[in-house]
Amino acid sequence: MIPEGTANYLIVTWFPANQNPWLPENQNPWTIEVVNTTSTHPLTLTYLGGNGIVKPKPGDLLNVTITYNPNTNTIYGMIRDINTSETSTFTASLNGNFTPPSSGYYVFGIGTASEWEMRCGTACCSCTAPIPFQANWALLYAAVSQQPITPPPTYSVIFREVGLPPGTAWNVTLNGVTETSSSSSIVFTVPNGEYSYSVASPILVNGVEYVATEPTGTVAVNNANVTVTVQYVPATPPHRLCLPWLFKCLMLIIVRLPRCPASYMGCSTAPRASRRWPT
Repeated sequence: MIPEGTANYLIVTWFPANQNPWLPENQNPWTIEVVNTTSTHPLTLTYLGGNGIVKPKPGDLLNVTITYNPNTNTIYGMIRDINTSETSTFTASLNGNFTPPSSGYYVFGIGTASEWEMRCGTACCSCTAPIPFQANWALLYAAVSQQPITPPPTYSVIFREVGLPPGTAWNVTLNGVTETSSSSSIVFTVPNGEYSYSVASPILVNGVEYVATEPTGTVAVNNANVTVTVQYVPATPPHRLCLPWLFKCLMLIIVRLPRCPASYMGCSTAPRASRRWPT
């Protein structure tokens, strides 16, 4: 018998009898079933598996945790024997089998069931035939952490660069997240809010520095996509020596030097062949 409901819900079950001590890597103690009470076949098995073996003894305390994330439609489970620290876990995606519920408060239930088991000794092939198994569990505490939360809507913040040579790599940091691209656009996806940003500047391309006219700023997102234009311009080239043409520069300076006066350092104005320097 399963509870009636107007919407689909989940049944998560841990069967300690479905544990094979000879194949610890191939365990199936966990099952997840989707319940549709309006269907002729109300139960749909969506998961069978698990990791780890827990063999509780009479008097052991078990900690069972089931977590469902509606944002990813993923469910997690863990059972731990507090007395022995033995643990069994599972993770399952429900995409295609279960639709996340909307925000609201929901009821949940916990129950026990009878099962069959095979008891095995330490030696191989020492298992018994199936025998009745029933756990006389006692529930000490149960709690739910919070209601399902619908994620807020998100919008695109598009940064478009203008002025860089095609194929130049550049980057933008928005709210601490950096994205790099060699195209003219970089896109972020964020919810409503005000975010600070910075862009790469300067960027050196073939010996020319390109600087952003506004390298930092803020952008406000309010229920709509936002586009930010980033303008790059070549920086003013610094004063440089004409090293490749140094010889020509020196020759130009020498040619333009005036003749030195005859009285300067004993310079003679006599014909070249008769020039003499003082001794």
